[in-house]
Amino acid sequence: MTGFVLRGYLGQIGDEYLLVGGQDFEGRYNPMGPDHGPGFSQEYTNAIQRFTLADDGLNISVSSWQITVDSLELHRRDYNLVPQIYPDGTCGWTAFSGVFRYDEDLPG
Repeated sequence: MTGFVLRGYLGQIGDEYLLVGGQDFEGRYNPMGPDHGPGFSQEYTNAIQRFTLADDGLNISVSSWQITVDSLELHRRDYNLVPQIYPDGTCGWTAFSGVFRYDEDLPG
């Protein structure tokens, strides 16, 4: 993937960031689809990417990068990501809706 992640969400728990879902999108967006007009290509990340950032005042670096892929549950875009406190008191995030089908680029 060489484009940029689009329509994913960035959350934070403590010093850890989570980039949830989204897609690698290349080209000019066209609501009529990739085969009309200028066209585009897209590939869903199907992933949660966890990482930390360090800033020494001159440079920002990324470390502890972990990727969890789940092509069924994380094939998402255009959804809501909200913070949650679980019954045991731990913090997390919950993604609501936004699942798209594999056979068509429509909500599932």
